Amino acid sequence: MSDFKTSYSNLFIYYKLAQSGKTTIIEDSIHKDEDKMLEEVFYEAEEILDILDLTVDSYKTIYANIIITANNLLLTNQTYQRLSEFMNGEIFEMSSKKCSFTHIVSNIALKNKDGLPICRNVICCSNKVQFNNISTLIAMYLSNKIKVNIYCDEIDKYWTQIKCIIEKYADAIFYGLTATINKKMFDDQGGSMLFIHQDICHGPDYVGYRDHEIVPIKKQNNIECIDEIITEITDEITDEMDKNTNILIIPGRTNEEHRDIAYTCLLLGTLPIIINQHGIIMYKNKSKRGSIDLKKIYQNKELCDVLKNLRKDYNITVPIVVIGSSVCAGRGITHQSEQFLYDYGIILQNPTNKIEIYQTVSRLAHNFKYLNKKCKVYITEANDKIARECEDKIYKINEMSGSKPEITYNEFEKAGKERHKYLVKEFETQEDANKYCIGIGSNINSRGPINRKPNNEGYYEATIRKITKIWTRAEIDSNIFIGSSNNKYWLYPCYHNVEDKSTLRWLVIHK
Repeated sequence: MSDFKTSYSNLFIYYKLAQSGKTTIIEDSIHKDEDKMLEEVFYEAEEILDILDLTVDSYKTIYANIIITANNLLLTNQTYQRLSEFMNGEIFEMSSKKCSFTHIVSNIALKNKDGLPICRNVICCSNKVQFNNISTLIAMYLSNKIKVNIYCDEIDKYWTQIKCIIEKYADAIFYGLTATINKKMFDDQGGSMLFIHQDICHGPDYVGYRDHEIVPIKKQNNIECIDEIITEITDEITDEMDKNTNILIIPGRTNEEHRDIAYTCLLLGTLPIIINQHGIIMYKNKSKRGSIDLKKIYQNKELCDVLKNLRKDYNITVPIVVIGSSVCAGRGITHQSEQFLYDYGIILQNPTNKIEIYQTVSRLAHNFKYLNKKCKVYITEANDKIARECEDKIYKINEMSGSKPEITYNEFEKAGKERHKYLVKEFETQEDANKYCIGIGSNINSRGPINRKPNNEGYYEATIRKITKIWTRAEIDSNIFIGSSNNKYWLYPCYHNVEDKSTLRWLVIHK
């Protein structure tokens, strides 16, 4: 299997919007396999439970799951905490902080009271040693007639390492989860790849890049730019509620630059927190004892849990500024929660890598739209264009994979490249959408669009490409370029979930 000329038949890609619930996909997939296993084995539960010495052969199918995260212990622990709760603790974290490879191997050999291997679920990060260990674990499971599912988060980043394992174990099933894909993934599979179509790209409360207020800037990584923007932000803070403002800054990668930005933030009356390889450092002042490593204080806590507890635990009454590179504070790391959402983002890194840019701006994405909290994003024009194209590509590829799962690189590269010329605004009511349309341009009738009426079932329909039906938000997102080119705007009713009328939203799309 060393020379693949077509896409790998045992690899399937979940191409997801960042922060839109990749962990949930893993949970749902594992849950389905566990239900299938129980259906096969326990339909005669009383007889089986009477047997004390169950073996692997007692089961028709046994599943094992290996979850691979990015090479970041903070992210590995974040994913472990989420899956451990879902799996009632029946998962092993293979890392220097938790379980060794030897410990994992011994627990695969041992059986629990139901005759199953004690260790069937393993999570680990992506590094050279762990990939060697993963290969050995897959071989062990397969030799014991156990079906193996491997979930590789951020698969594009670790493609070189994981592809060798995919080729080696044709009987194992690999799922790649990512919001960004590189050309080499296509090249190594003969120019095409298998994608899993998703009925819903995201939930009704998802807030992506296009939902933010974007403020294009021309300056890039320098202290003067940060000083200017932070001063502008602090000038906007007028009351006690605004003092709970949260700001994210992603500059360059050097620790020295981050420290200079932190000192600037202190002078401007804000509280800086730097995320880097040394920890999560909160600066109260510039003295040697003026910093606290929050990672040591909040051990085994996700970053989002650390941030949401800070104000209460340390009685913070000034704006919080989180500073970090795209490496340590970016890809895969969840910052936000109901209790901690960013009000401002300052994205200044150089656009040397499209994948890195989209992963960075996606730290501002979340699933709390119902809180009605807007985020203003200061970003260079080049980075803004990249972020829009990357987000649009995900919607388009998902639409295409519904009818043709195997996508070529040429198709992938073209997808989403034009849509960045358009703005997409979502409204909860038809009235608000109509008001917005009135203000778009002088060519629009001053009375706004004509009010739509629901069909006999109470649903609102739209006509797109001469097809009149009830549309989902995901479908609308994938069909931006429709209607007459003379139109100045399009207004569509759609549903995040067509089974739930309360998810009705109104989309206004315009140049």
